Amino acid sequence: MSARTEPRRRARLTELLGHTNAQIGAVSAYIDTHRDAVGPEARTRLADAVRHAERAQALASGEPEDALTEANSATRLVHEAQVLAEHDVSPSKEQRPQGPGGASPGVSGTAEVMLGGILIEQILRGRGRGFRGRGC
Repeated sequence: MSARTEPRRRARLTELLGHTNAQIGAVSAYIDTHRDAVGPEARTRLADAVRHAERAQALASGEPEDALTEANSATRLVHEAQVLAEHDVSPSKEQRPQGPGGASPGVSGTAEVMLGGILIEQILRGRGRGFRGRGC
């Protein structure tokens, strides 16, 4: 790795880990919210994503290439967990209350996960205005 590309790779790794950890938080919250409907495959993929993200973080300072590989695996696994969880929950949507015209009130599962990921990422990057300077 050249001296010029190392800072860019480290920045990419930091960005990827931040985004992946935010997605892990969002998918975890989604699974917790729908715990009765989500099956073991989604939970296993999420646990694997967490393991890979933790390994990436541990390797980040000494072995950035290996860390990037682990982070990419975590990203793929958390996406798979999201898809599986949403699939598990989708049949149970028939039991949810419906709004006018048969539409489900509120936000869809995908939008919930995306919004949660965005909010968590903003907080992790210090843009959560309510958390600044409060020791969080």
